[in-house]
Amino acid sequence: MRQLRISIKTDLKVLAVHYKKLLFFAMQMSILCLAIGMAGSQILYANKNVQPFTLAIVDLEASKWTDMIIDTVNQMETVTKLCDIEVLPKEEAKEKLSRGQVTAIITIPEHFVEDIMNGVNTPLTIEKKDGTLLESIVADELISAAAKLLSAAQVGIYTTLDAYETFGTDDGISFEKLMQEINIIFAKEMLGRHQLFEEQEVVATKNMAPLEHYILSGFIAMMLLSLILIMEVIEPLNKKENLMRYSVVRLKPEKLIVSKVISLSLFNLVAGGIILGSVAVLSRMIGLEIDWHFSIQGLFGIILGAISLASVSVIIGMVLKGKEAYSLFIFVIVAVMTFLSGGIIPAAYLPEAINEMGRFTYNDYALELLKPLVGVACEPIAYIKVVIMIAACLMVGIGMLRRRGVRG
Repeated sequence: MRQLRISIKTDLKVLAVHYKKLLFFAMQMSILCLAIGMAGSQILYANKNVQPFTLAIVDLEASKWTDMIIDTVNQMETVTKLCDIEVLPKEEAKEKLSRGQVTAIITIPEHFVEDIMNGVNTPLTIEKKDGTLLESIVADELISAAAKLLSAAQVGIYTTLDAYETFGTDDGISFEKLMQEINIIFAKEMLGRHQLFEEQEVVATKNMAPLEHYILSGFIAMMLLSLILIMEVIEPLNKKENLMRYSVVRLKPEKLIVSKVISLSLFNLVAGGIILGSVAVLSRMIGLEIDWHFSIQGLFGIILGAISLASVSVIIGMVLKGKEAYSLFIFVIVAVMTFLSGGIIPAAYLPEAINEMGRFTYNDYALELLKPLVGVACEPIAYIKVVIMIAACLMVGIGMLRRRGVRG
């Protein structure tokens, strides 16, 4: 036990030498993360202070049914947060599009509703300027979601009609009367719903606001970059003469790895507290609406996150043999994955491989642990995953030390 305490104390002294670098780095990265968070929020139009973009609708049919459709869509909060809808004459809409006053024009053709009732696939015309912007991509996403819902409802109608044609009815209702009744029911049910797009995942931030996601993601990426600053602690594990010294003093591989993890965990707790504290204070000073919740669950998540980061850092440092350039490369990859999968691009436009890979990356686990800090519930299974990851890192580290000559 005395040897373990000495090892931890030595590592903490080495880390203390670099605290000035880390504090300066934390201040710079805190400002950078806030800037990325605000930029992400602006891009996604997820903040209530951001002005939505404008879509123009040209209604060539001009029937009570199309008026009802437009009115229903205009009442949907999930739509109005993203865009304003204007019903304009065709020429005026084209003029506004050329001036950049509207993002896209959606044209409803004549006999559109009648074609729907008769099962004819009459597409809406969507016109936008060259050079598709993110607003146009989101508009396509919303329209696609509406089309999927509409087609699903139509399948139910056509199935009922096919069943009538095959089996008939006992009440003697004519085919035309049955079709009319079904269409009326469909219109009432379809147009009475104000949650048209709520089941469609437009961005990948899940149950976190984009601004909160980017701040926490930036914090995780920042802590991973601190791996470059702690190479001095891991460096002895990569030199044969130092490993021989550990063998002479009978310091077992288990104790050696545990000492490194404990010292780095304490370092991460102090550094993480300083960084998160500075981000929280700075966000309040500049008026960002982030509802910080420093709860027991959040504190437990920080502690577990510090231990997991220390475990991952030790293994990465041992595998890369203390090469700082390789560590920086890993940081860049993790940072890109974190911010790319966080909502800059709508989820439907991300390659499926990125969506799948993101669930198994360290930053995905770490984000779950930090969610309580912004008042979002954490999935309990995340704690189990992180504990398993810590245990796996310790086992791998012990195995690597034994192969390198530390027997204890």
